[in-house]
Amino acid sequence: MAIRGVDHHRSRLLWSVAVGLAVLVAAGGAWWWRGTTLRPTVRAPTEVTRALREAAQGLEVFLVEYPQSAQGVERRGALDALARAHAAFRRARPGLRAAVAEELDAEFQALRSLAEAEAAAAEVLARAGLLRDRLWSLSQSAR
Repeated sequence: MAIRGVDHHRSRLLWSVAVGLAVLVAAGGAWWWRGTTLRPTVRAPTEVTRALREAAQGLEVFLVEYPQSAQGVERRGALDALARAHAAFRRARPGLRAAVAEELDAEFQALRSLAEAEAAAAEVLARAGLLRDRLWSLSQSAR
């Protein structure tokens, strides 16, 4: 009888180990699966950051091009740079809070209107500089 009790105890121990290993494998699989499904969400902020930086860099080009348009150089280059910056911002827009996105979009529209109306360079550059700085700041906080 004593021998049978030892076998029963060993059998219970083996079953406990087998169940423990199965739980560990299931938990590891769940953890791996969860990690693969979250990766696109983790990438989203970097895409937003990249688009915000691209928009800020486009405004840098606009800040160089716009004063030249007042000196008789074709202003199409400045307007194209502004359009590219606005397009980059629109790619980042879904990752921003709605109120911030609306405010920045309105600022891009106002800047475009001023540039198309050939407003004074000082006024246009001041607004473009503020918008560029705000985009840089948002790109730093979107990390």
